[in-house]
Amino acid sequence: MERLSIETIKKYSEINDPVCISIYMPTHKTGVEIKQDQIRYKNLLQQTKSQLEALNLSKSEIDDLLKPLEDLRNETPIWHQMSDGFVVFRSENHFSYNQFPVDFEEMSHVQSSFHLKPLLPLLTGNGLFYVLGLSQKNVRLLEGTKYSMTEIDASFLPE
Repeated sequence: MERLSIETIKKYSEINDPVCISIYMPTHKTGVEIKQDQIRYKNLLQQTKSQLEALNLSKSEIDDLLKPLEDLRNETPIWHQMSDGFVVFRSENHFSYNQFPVDFEEMSHVQSSFHLKPLLPLLTGNGLFYVLGLSQKNVRLLEGTKYSMTEIDASFLPE
């Protein structure tokens, strides 16, 4: 999973092809819901296809744009290694997908640029916090962000 940065947002915002597809969806990490995620993704591809048809694109243009997205739907290992949210970007000259620890609202957008607004909250604040773990025999200090948790040397704390 790639961490989102301002540079990444800038890179995506500079892509202005005539047709840019942005797909956002919540996903599940385990359980029978994984199969449902693939079905919901298939439904989002159908919505995307309808939006492309409304732009009067030819069948071959639509097929070319959707081919990598369809292939992604059939890659079973990807669906068994999800986080909370899944994002796909596709244009004539670009194709990428990523997972994020955010439960996105399900949506499909076809515009002349990628729809980046749902990603912006991931950039606000570093979400840094600390947890002090106390037990009768141990003292632990943990530093956390919205993405990870690491233990800090707590030898400076009283026992």
